[in-house]
Amino acid sequence: MKIEGRCRHCGRDFPIDLLLQDPHRAGHCPFCGVALDQQYGALLIETLEQLQRAGTFMTATLKKVESFGPNLEIDDESVLGPIRTALGARAEASRKRREIELASEATTAADHAART
Repeated sequence: MKIEGRCRHCGRDFPIDLLLQDPHRAGHCPFCGVALDQQYGALLIETLEQLQRAGTFMTATLKKVESFGPNLEIDDESVLGPIRTALGARAEASRKRREIELASEATTAADHAART
């Protein structure tokens, strides 16, 4: 499974694989170079690798289910709903963290300007 991401700094979309290919740029936007996570860079890379493996495993497992009995129906929402919920919670937490980081940067810049 190929997972897509987006840099909130430059707004460009990219496959997560680009973050994993070059160890010198790991965890940085492949386009603008901004660190995608200031505090947890190594954990970010490890987690993204796990996420890709889990997605690949899930896709392969669902392919196996295709061959099971004609009377078995799997409710899509029971599989996708929890994933959507988790992604939504992650997006909200990321948005809030981005707001805090931007506010902190603005405060730091204002403090620096006031001292000079």
